[in-house]
Amino acid sequence: MLSRRLSMKLFRHLRRNNFAFSYRVITQPNIKVYGLTSKDLEFSTPTNSLQYYCTDVKNGLNANEYDRIAEETLESLLESVESFEDIDNCPEGFDVSYSSGVLSIYLGDYGTYVLNKQSPNQQIWLSSPISGPKRYDFIGNKWIYKRDGTSLHDLLQKEMTAIMKTDISFMDCAFN
Repeated sequence: MLSRRLSMKLFRHLRRNNFAFSYRVITQPNIKVYGLTSKDLEFSTPTNSLQYYCTDVKNGLNANEYDRIAEETLESLLESVESFEDIDNCPEGFDVSYSSGVLSIYLGDYGTYVLNKQSPNQQIWLSSPISGPKRYDFIGNKWIYKRDGTSLHDLLQKEMTAIMKTDISFMDCAFN
């Protein structure tokens, strides 16, 4: 976590270099810095050179906002994944279910994806048979894996495209 003094110093540096962002975000008492490129962020620069993103620990969401956003995300993914049955290369044994904040995608021999809400952490957790477990935080209106900056939708799109052997898109899903 950054100290208030360091966060104000970072704020002044970003403001001098014409970064546009909300003052409220940078002055929260619990700030973390994550190494992401500016294209993944809600603010950008002419040179696209920003290497850090500042956000408060709880993503600035109250419990109701988090629940609404997480539910909307999982429900939109469910709608998109349900259409996979129409794909010629859909794996045998394909099934999808959603109940109590848990989305399960069964892909036969390829394994099972499980996405679930983690309300105490305000995260969505993913268990992937290809890339393993990941925890996504809501940053810049997207679900982002902090360790590598990948969005939930981008990872699912990449892995599902490889499994289905056809282009899969989650561009129409909520919070993509």
